[in-house]
Amino acid sequence: LDNVEARITKELIQRCDFERIKDQIMRITKDLDAVRATPATTVIESCIDKARATVTVEQEQRAKEVLLELKEVMDCISREPAKLVPQAGQALHLIEKAQAEAPDSKKVADLLLKCLADLSRLFLKLKAAWLADADTARALKEVAQRGDDTASKLLLVTGGTCDRPMAPLVQHEIDFRAEQLSTSLISTAERELGSNNIGGAFDAMDALRPWWTYLKDVEATSLQVVSIFCKFHSCAAQEFSEATEEGDKDTAEAVREFAGKFDTLRSSFEGLPPAESSGLVAVLHLQEAKTSVDKELAFLDAEVEKAGLSLAKVVQALEALVPIWQTVYSADETYGMKLLKTCGGLEAWAEKTAAACPTSKVNGLVKFAEAYDDRRLRLSPPEPSTGQLQPRIAEMAADAHLTAVEEELSKAKGMNSKALLASLAAASEALQADGGSEAVNGRLSSAMDAIMDRLAKTFNQTVKARDSQKEEVLQQFAGQFDDIRACGCKRAVEADGAAALAPEGLGARLQKERQTIFEEQLTAIEEGLKPSSKLDITRLLEALQLVQKVWPRLINGSTLPNRLMSVLAPLEGRIVDAGIQAALTGNSAAADVLLQQAGELDAALAVFRVEATDDETSQPLRRQLLGHAFRAHVAAADAALRASTGPDYEVLVKELMATKVHCEDETCPVEVCVELLALVDSFEAPLLAAVGAKEAARADAALRVAGIADGARVSAMARLSPEGEKKEEPALLPTLQAAKAAADKLDEMRDELDSPSGMKPKVVVQTLQALEPLWAPVGPTKAFQQRLLGHIACFSEKLAEDCERALGAEPQWRALLAVARDAELKQDALVLLSPGLQVRSLESPLCRLVAGDLLRAMESELGKESGLSPPVLLTSLQGINEVWGKLGGADPLSLEFDEVCSITSRLSQATLQVHTRMHEAMHDAVSTDNSNKKTALLGFAQKWDATYPKREGIESTLLASLEGASEKKTDL
Repeated sequence: LDNVEARITKELIQRCDFERIKDQIMRITKDLDAVRATPATTVIESCIDKARATVTVEQEQRAKEVLLELKEVMDCISREPAKLVPQAGQALHLIEKAQAEAPDSKKVADLLLKCLADLSRLFLKLKAAWLADADTARALKEVAQRGDDTASKLLLVTGGTCDRPMAPLVQHEIDFRAEQLSTSLISTAERELGSNNIGGAFDAMDALRPWWTYLKDVEATSLQVVSIFCKFHSCAAQEFSEATEEGDKDTAEAVREFAGKFDTLRSSFEGLPPAESSGLVAVLHLQEAKTSVDKELAFLDAEVEKAGLSLAKVVQALEALVPIWQTVYSADETYGMKLLKTCGGLEAWAEKTAAACPTSKVNGLVKFAEAYDDRRLRLSPPEPSTGQLQPRIAEMAADAHLTAVEEELSKAKGMNSKALLASLAAASEALQADGGSEAVNGRLSSAMDAIMDRLAKTFNQTVKARDSQKEEVLQQFAGQFDDIRACGCKRAVEADGAAALAPEGLGARLQKERQTIFEEQLTAIEEGLKPSSKLDITRLLEALQLVQKVWPRLINGSTLPNRLMSVLAPLEGRIVDAGIQAALTGNSAAADVLLQQAGELDAALAVFRVEATDDETSQPLRRQLLGHAFRAHVAAADAALRASTGPDYEVLVKELMATKVHCEDETCPVEVCVELLALVDSFEAPLLAAVGAKEAARADAALRVAGIADGARVSAMARLSPEGEKKEEPALLPTLQAAKAAADKLDEMRDELDSPSGMKPKVVVQTLQALEPLWAPVGPTKAFQQRLLGHIACFSEKLAEDCERALGAEPQWRALLAVARDAELKQDALVLLSPGLQVRSLESPLCRLVAGDLLRAMESELGKESGLSPPVLLTSLQGINEVWGKLGGADPLSLEFDEVCSITSRLSQATLQVHTRMHEAMHDAVSTDNSNKKTALLGFAQKWDATYPKREGIESTLLASLEGASEKKTDL
């Protein structure tokens, strides 16, 4: 019992299956009653009641908050009647919520039932608010029904009954209100209709619509509504008719719009008997359709009577009849006779006009007839009595177009292909309808045969002339012609009712012409490649180009391609032999022509080689010839470099540029680039010689060649070097540019030497000094050495001339000697950079001139019988001594040897004279015991000996001899 009692909790009480569990518990307790003094069932029932009481208290506590909120809502309804419906719904929601919180509490249920009763009284009290419109009334009815449902649940808890449900009370008020409104609104509608105010009547009925659901079962009201709707129908139809007749589109459109609204309004009144006629929209549509049919038929009748009938307007009018015809004809069959009369007039006009109009306009009539038949077919019943119009007009049109075709074909030249095709297509198309007569078809067939013959002949001439544009035009013409012809064949097959093969078309005929041309050119190629024939590549190319044009369109399975490949077999060998010959002879022009022709041959042969197998495929002809052409250019360039009259720079430029272009060709053999490098390496010496020459034009040409040669070298090295290896920089042009700078300095030196105002020696020396840093690249070059020697020789002559003029003026000749000495140093620096160059001293000739002049002065002084001036002799001797070591002439074979010997001899003679004169003077001094004179003579002798030029094995002994003479004299 304790076990069972412990299991009875409030959670168990609140379970939805508690009653089932309770039955099981009570069965157990009844079993316990048999063994207990105190009944177990009484104990358990007491436990259950206690648990239930606890649950009820908790539920009432939870419902208390909801009840407070409910009270506020009810107070709000009392204060604001306008919010009755939404607030009533909120109140009902709170009632349902409170009942859900305390479903077993009678106390709560009593409070909620009281609230519902108060709500019901408010509904009746505030009925004016919710009966203002049907939607509000309907919403309140739903709220009332919910309230009744909730009240039923609450009454189950309290055990009471409901005396006055809310929903029936609300429904009664709604019905009463609807009856009042119907009486008022129906009266308003009848009054407005009587005043011809359809809109006012419509608004009154529209206002009644929301309440109709409460009135539809009232028979009297239904009859009144039906009567009003019938009046609506009549008034609107009359007004629409008047507006249509008067052309008042705005009113007609307004009535049409009203009709749609009216039909919608009437359909919303459920339960009314169906209308005797269709809706107002349908009635207006029929009425409008009849008006439109009358209008269009009248227009067509009037158009036929005009001199200039508009086909487009006629078709437009017929098209306008199509969508409304069935509606009108089904309502009134008399319109069928009107249509037959109008269409008969149109067909008669079309046949008459087709027989007389020009070709350019007849197609328009055929199209019109086709459009007419299309519309007429849809304007039935009634069926047309004379059949379709288009076949009759088409026969006439075909006859006119064939006449135009025959006129175009009769022209000897200047045939208009577009006009011809257009007329032919128009004739063929016109006959597709019913086949046409036998005569017209015969004319069409003859015209097509004539066109094919003429086009085949023209096509043959065009292909041979290689006029691709005209060929394409003719091919397009053939395609268009065959399309027209195919349509005619299809029409014939359909007319015969049996399948037939289409005759060969113009495209096939042109294909045969291509095959004929192919065979002719193949024969010409075969003749040109015979060993006995001279190879004429130009003629061969012409034939191959014609074959190439025809090749892609040869008939599958033709043997001509195989024959062509066989004929072309010896071509490669003959072309390569010609290239080898051009390379051997250095005929670059022939090699270039051959190379270009080889490229053209490759392009022509590429089409044919596509079908060759891998084993049969050889290298392109141009690739095979490129190396030979390269060698031809190298040979031609080498010949131009070594020309007997000197390098031919124009030829060198042309040939080197050609080799550079070939080098950059990826198909050029690598090995020939070595030959180009060897050629470029041989350029330096002759180009340096050219730059060193006196002609400026040759120097500029050599520089241009050097630049191009360097470019060719770079291209060759790029071909020879591995990918990614650093390319060799151009070397020849910088060398020649440096040589050009040296040559320019030589020119400056020459200009100074030849200056009309006289040479400036120091400027020449400066030029020699400026040459030193530029001379290393050109020093070994004979041309530069010769120019330098010439300039130095000229300079030497100029210095000698200046020195001759300066003799007797010691400062001037000493300055010239200094310049010569300086120039000789600069000259020697250049000689060191010029292997094999031998130059003469610049200072020696001047020294000899000075020495000779000083000797003349000495000799002149010695020639005096008396008054000899020792200082003059010493000054001359001193000058001679200064230049003595630079007189040159040591080599007996040199040109100046004799001159130096003469100077030496003269000096010896002068010395002898000095000795003689000095001894005579000493003798006189001794004899006169003139010690001063002796001292002076000995002093002179000492200076003479010190100043006397030192020569190998010869020394001046004047002092010693005079001293001896002096001593001897003293002894005596």
